[in-house]
Amino acid sequence: MSTNKITTIGSLVQQGKLDEARGILAEALSGELSDIERGQAIVTLVTLYLQVKNQINKEFLADIKKAVETLKAVDAVDRTVSDGIRLEKVRASLS
Repeated sequence: MSTNKITTIGSLVQQGKLDEARGILAEALSGELSDIERGQAIVTLVTLYLQVKNQINKEFLADIKKAVETLKAVDAVDRTVSDGIRLEKVRASLS
């Protein structure tokens, strides 16, 4: 597999054109690969995997941070309501 094909496959995957990348990869793998070509293909696939995984993790982390902020806001409201209820109970017990 030529370096050009490996680059093309990587570019297509990054653009989300998975069917096109799959077709080029299948065509390229139908022939014999030298050790260098096999190594290049493995490095490219691992690199792409890590890029996709990192993007997924970044998005997951952003979602988690949003959820934490929402939970903090809910906790603050809960605390305010609970404090108000306790205050009213104290006032009622004093009257």
